[in-house]
Amino acid sequence: ITVLEYLIKGEVPPVFHELHYHLVWLTDAAGHAGSISGELDLVEKRLKEKSEMYAKHFEQFYLKAVEMTGYLRTELNHFPALKRFTKDVSLELKLFSHFLHEVEELELSEQI
Repeated sequence: ITVLEYLIKGEVPPVFHELHYHLVWLTDAAGHAGSISGELDLVEKRLKEKSEMYAKHFEQFYLKAVEMTGYLRTELNHFPALKRFTKDVSLELKLFSHFLHEVEELELSEQI
């Protein structure tokens, strides 16, 4: 919503700290993973489990991001744990992207 306020005014939004983006996108990713699980039939057990796993991972990452925002009060903007966290989130998002392509291919071929 903060970005939207700038856009409504016709202004360019500032670049926020990377944790801000983690908080936005991890919530989004968890929601997508959860909705995929909800759309699958029970017979698609492997895909449902995988989707639920991603939703759980993204929720855990989100909680960790919330915790890390507390470090920003110390005016420490970059720290080793944040660098590793960003790397871990990036990897998980890449894996999730591959999973999304797998689900999409199965839907296109009408296999699910």
